Amino acid sequence: MSKYLPRLLLNRFYVSLVAINCWSCIFVESRWFWKSEARRRFAVILCDVILNLVSTLGLPLIIVLSYLDMYRTEVLEFDFSILGDEVWAAHLLNEAQMVVVVSWPDLLSRVVFSLGLVSSTSDVKDLLRRVNFDCHALRISGRFDEVQSEWSKFDKGTSWTLRILHCSALEVPPSFVEFHGLQQIEVYNSTIVDWSADSAISSTNHPEMVVLSVVRVNMTDDLLPLGLQSQEFPPGLRQINFCETNLKTLPDDLDSNWPSGAGIYMENNKLTEIPAALAHLRPVYLMARGNPITQLPSELFEGVLSYLTLGGTNLAELPQNVAEPSTALAYLDVTDTDIAFFWSWMEPLVEDMLGVTPLLAAGGTPYCSDLDAIMSGSSSKFTTPFETGQSTLLMNASVENWEYLLQAVDCSPSYGLTLFPLEYWDVKYGIHDSDF
Repeated sequence: MSKYLPRLLLNRFYVSLVAINCWSCIFVESRWFWKSEARRRFAVILCDVILNLVSTLGLPLIIVLSYLDMYRTEVLEFDFSILGDEVWAAHLLNEAQMVVVVSWPDLLSRVVFSLGLVSSTSDVKDLLRRVNFDCHALRISGRFDEVQSEWSKFDKGTSWTLRILHCSALEVPPSFVEFHGLQQIEVYNSTIVDWSADSAISSTNHPEMVVLSVVRVNMTDDLLPLGLQSQEFPPGLRQINFCETNLKTLPDDLDSNWPSGAGIYMENNKLTEIPAALAHLRPVYLMARGNPITQLPSELFEGVLSYLTLGGTNLAELPQNVAEPSTALAYLDVTDTDIAFFWSWMEPLVEDMLGVTPLLAAGGTPYCSDLDAIMSGSSSKFTTPFETGQSTLLMNASVENWEYLLQAVDCSPSYGLTLFPLEYWDVKYGIHDSDF
């Protein structure tokens, strides 16, 4: 090293690295890490990463930076007056050999250092294991004592995602509040027997929560568990997913518990109505396909909603009186419903999207059946008698209005049962033959 580095400071720097490498073992075994095997493993790998990084890149970087202010970028060369200094030039030529590859043995040594850096860095990933709480794999049902026993085997405070799978009788223990770093909760193919307020999701215990997903889940009495409706729900929750559940109703005070402005999937549940409380949450999008919904609150169309899907529901009409329709609404899906007409309050929303994309997706509805018959020439009007308050544009069957109707309404068949990636979840988390 001293052969190519005449500067004493650089030699001492490299010797210091060797000394630190020797003393790092004592540091890792110090009392700071006695009580935590996980932290000790992390310290070992972190020391390897830092030492390999500095050994591989640190010294060349220091050398390059020491010459950087002498290099004239406008002419892409050093000052000729400096090049005339023989001592400086000799230092440059020697130290440059520590930066560039000058021989095959030099290349081999650099490859060894680089592989050490890659190896130690990849070891960090081993500390970040994804562990699914899979009741099927663990051969448990998810009762209180079983869950408590399994959760005691890892550090709950460092867990980012909690994925609960295939629990036939899930009882969430109070130790759930110890998952302070939790950002995502996913419950799949399970039956929630008890999720009480003592183990509720809250901003105090789960301040980083971003996503809540409940998929293919049955809940006691078809109601939202108390643990999912805390008055201190995390305000940073950005996405709430309930898909393929037995949920029939939502609490009337939901708007005072759940955060506003989130995106919500409520698909293929048992909801017969969307309560006003859900509308008061002012979601940026609401996917409610596949529910036996028969009525909607007018407030739903007065918020900041940009996407609303109601396909496959039992709707026969939209709310008649909407005082201030949301100008943010860019897509409304009513495919496979019984809707045969639209109200006049929708006209400004439709006109905002003309030339961009049809606002309305209505394939499989009586309205689109009438529209197809009108444009094929087999009918000259909509079958639903025109009433006061209905849209004079969307219910106008004249040939002159056909272009408007084609730009306003998309009568293509629906694209599937859910927008939520249910099939992907089934493939990734479902029980397969190889699991038996």
